[in-house]
Amino acid sequence: MTQAAIVTEPEGLMFRTNRAHAHWGLVRSGARRRKWRPTEENDAVIREAYLRMVGRNDRQALNRAAAEIGWPKFAVTRRGLELGLARVKEADWSVEEIAILRANGMYNPEAIRRKLAAAGFQRSRGGIILKRKRLALTASHLGYSATSFARLMGIDGHAVLRWIYQELLIAERRETARTARQGGDSWFITRQGALDFIYAHPDEVDLRKVEKWLFLELLTDGAISR
Repeated sequence: MTQAAIVTEPEGLMFRTNRAHAHWGLVRSGARRRKWRPTEENDAVIREAYLRMVGRNDRQALNRAAAEIGWPKFAVTRRGLELGLARVKEADWSVEEIAILRANGMYNPEAIRRKLAAAGFQRSRGGIILKRKRLALTASHLGYSATSFARLMGIDGHAVLRWIYQELLIAERRETARTARQGGDSWFITRQGALDFIYAHPDEVDLRKVEKWLFLELLTDGAISR
């Protein structure tokens, strides 16, 4: 082998290697750009994911969308920004909508959504949950579950269910999605319903076991807590 061959061959090999690296670098870069290039199908998946995230409080919606279209999550969120989806904000609530929410705050968000829809208003489940929190319309402010009423009265929960079934205590279903295996839909007792029962059946109250401050807060209409 000549000296010229010794010099020439590595130079040629190095040249070909550098060209190959550059070629595959371009291929990888191009493939990535093509892979994350927006299409109508991908945008539809991303839009649906944001609707599920906002409307149904589905925190895994974007992760599933990323897996479905083969994008990393940051690319999905970036595309969401480009589509204006991440800045989605529901319109301000009207007086009528807030009145419906206040009257039905004890119900499951999906049930409240249906009641609003029946009155001609469209609200997402996530929007209802957020507004209910901002208005402090939690069940404890509006009334009691069967369990919390039993604790309030200092008695066994089975007694409360018996009073409900005997129609001595007025209660209504909260329209939750609980299955029969989970105990079925839960009961809700309004504050007025609780007071009416106590006034009509004072002997059922075990004053030795009542939740003192909850009980006094009910009897004084919250005055003792102010």
